[in-house]
Amino acid sequence: MKKTQIFNKTVTRIFNTINYIDENLDKKLSLGNVSQKAYFSPFHFQQAWEYSFVWMTENGYKKSTLNPFEIYYNDASNHPENKFIVGLCIPIL
Repeated sequence: MKKTQIFNKTVTRIFNTINYIDENLDKKLSLGNVSQKAYFSPFHFQQAWEYSFVWMTENGYKKSTLNPFEIYYNDASNHPENKFIVGLCIPIL
């Protein structure tokens, strides 16, 4: 899959999620419902994030004031094991 295809699918997922939130602002939103619109589990990468922050601290790195983020390199539904290939990005000082 080309990077532009991955980017387009990611943008589509983000817009679907934003539209769902916008259309349901008058209702109680749950992380589970929102994550279904984005096609991922609400807790998919929690352990990876936790490990990354522990490792970073143990090795003398400090997080900057910029927000951490994820970069998705594939669509899990197209992966033979339904897995994401994702980069966890933590800006440091």
